[in-house]
Amino acid sequence: MKRVMAITAMLLLTFAISCQKADINGDTDVEDKSPNEARLASLRKRYLYWTEILYTPIKGKPIIGADGKIDHERLGLTRLWIDALLENDRPAEALELAMECKRVFDTHRNAQTKKIDDKYAPTLRACKAAVGLPKVMAKLVNDYKAELVRFSKVQNNSAFDPKPDSRPVDMAFKVMELAAADGGEADKIKRWTAAVSQELVTGYGEIIRRLKNRIPIYLNVEWSVAKCLAATGKHNDALKIYSNLIFKTDRLRDDRSERRFWRLQLEYCQVFVKGRSKNAKLMSMLANHIEKNLKKLDGGSFGGFKSQFSAIRERARSLSK
Repeated sequence: MKRVMAITAMLLLTFAISCQKADINGDTDVEDKSPNEARLASLRKRYLYWTEILYTPIKGKPIIGADGKIDHERLGLTRLWIDALLENDRPAEALELAMECKRVFDTHRNAQTKKIDDKYAPTLRACKAAVGLPKVMAKLVNDYKAELVRFSKVQNNSAFDPKPDSRPVDMAFKVMELAAADGGEADKIKRWTAAVSQELVTGYGEIIRRLKNRIPIYLNVEWSVAKCLAATGKHNDALKIYSNLIFKTDRLRDDRSERRFWRLQLEYCQVFVKGRSKNAKLMSMLANHIEKNLKKLDGGSFGGFKSQFSAIRERARSLSK
């Protein structure tokens, strides 16, 4: 029962904090801000209290189990606790926890990457060792085609990332067969088997690359790290992560991705101003970036954050003078 109450309270407080921030940011009367600020501080303390109730039972427990599966509830509660710490001016604690989450996920991803490398390493060695051996190379080509079939069945290939093309391998292999059938000289056969070997290595390399790219990347973990770095004054490090997150977010995939894309752009611009406000040239560049580049993406609505982007643009313009 207490858990349900905590979840309900936490959700309501998150919404209330967002609304209160909007009231403060939109208030131009300095004298009227004090009550709003006090209200926001009270909401933040209650947010911390209820979030701690949810986080404490899972504190220290692994987010990724021994079976390699991610406990999404623990991950979600950990991110909530990080957010609550940030809201209550405890960025150092938040950063430490966020970096630990990142370390866990990086270790998990590296382990999955190594599995892929280990799986294909013997095949790549065989392709390189088969130079000058047409019959062995023929078997390797057939194995490669079979691997492409398996790959296409288990991977959701899209127009932006189709399965590797077998035609370069086929063409090199046909030339090799002709050279072998004509009783070509050893050096000629070696040269053409080397060409097939190279195409096989390239083809397998594409399979490996795509498999690695499709290992889940939990952008929200990286996002938490970026927020914590910004809150601790490490603006340059935060901006690097924000740039990477923006690049990896396909805003046209769905409404959620669209919203994330613009939220990341907004936070990037906010951190940019905080970290580089003394550089007039960069402030001018930021103002132009918002006005010319970002405005073009969706006709100037800025994903629903138009007023926030306008405020940043004007702030950047004033700092550029």
